[in-house]
Amino acid sequence: DDSPEWVWNNSQGTSMDWVSIEEGCHQMFSLGGCPQIDADTGFDMIEAYVFAFARHHLLGDESEQTTDLLEGSLRPWDAVSIQGK
Repeated sequence: DDSPEWVWNNSQGTSMDWVSIEEGCHQMFSLGGCPQIDADTGFDMIEAYVFAFARHHLLGDESEQTTDLLEGSLRPWDAVSIQGK
């Protein structure tokens, strides 16, 4: 099953994070936003989390700003929430 929810619910032994964006949709990653979210704001949200993930996991960035964003203690947008397991 390739459903993200199925993977989240059935994964064990692997650290995972789920970034949720209120009123977000799949197009935020490809076409620049969703009808309920301004395109520039949507791109800002996606870029912040994608680049923080890449900096942390690929470049070993352990800076406070990067880790706080990925752990959810830094919340630049109220519409974004993070779950970890």
